[in-house]
Amino acid sequence: MGVEPCLKHPSTGVNFKKTFTLCSMPFAKCSRLWLEWDEPVSDCFRGNLFQLVDSGVIEQISRGRGTRYVLSRQFYEFMGKKGTYTRKRGLDRETNKMLLLKHIKDNQKEGSPLGELMQVLPMFSRRQVQRLVEELEGEGRICGKGKTRARLWYSTEFAPKE
Repeated sequence: MGVEPCLKHPSTGVNFKKTFTLCSMPFAKCSRLWLEWDEPVSDCFRGNLFQLVDSGVIEQISRGRGTRYVLSRQFYEFMGKKGTYTRKRGLDRETNKMLLLKHIKDNQKEGSPLGELMQVLPMFSRRQVQRLVEELEGEGRICGKGKTRARLWYSTEFAPKE
C-alpha cells in the first residue's frame, strides 16, 4: 500500500481532494471522469457546481444556454495535462477570426467559399462561422464577391477588382 500523493496545487494551494469530497464519488474516480470524457456536468457535481467554481476547481466558459464547464487550468497542470486544458477550453474569438483570415489570405487567388471556412473551424456550426465572417467583413478585413452559395471571400488587402 503506497503513500497517497499530495493533492494540493503547489502555487495556489487549492486542495483538490478536499474539494472533490463534495461529491459522493472518490476523488480519483471523479477526476478520471472529468479528464477523459466531454460529457454534461454529472449528477455528483450538479448540486455543488457553484462551490466548485468558487473554489477554483472548475471554470465556467460563456454564459446562458451555451454554458460549458471545464476543469481549471490549475487542475490540468496538477494532473500533468496542460495541453488537454487548452484543447477543451478552446480558442478565443479573435484567434478563430485570425485562423479564418489566414485561410482567406492563403487562398486569395481563388477566393474562399463558406464551406472551406467551415473546414477551418470544424467544431463550429455553419451559423457560428457565418457570424465570424460577418465580423471580419464589418471590420473591413475581408469582402465577399458573389451571392448565396457561390459567394467567395477575399482579403481586402488583395481583393480582386470587379
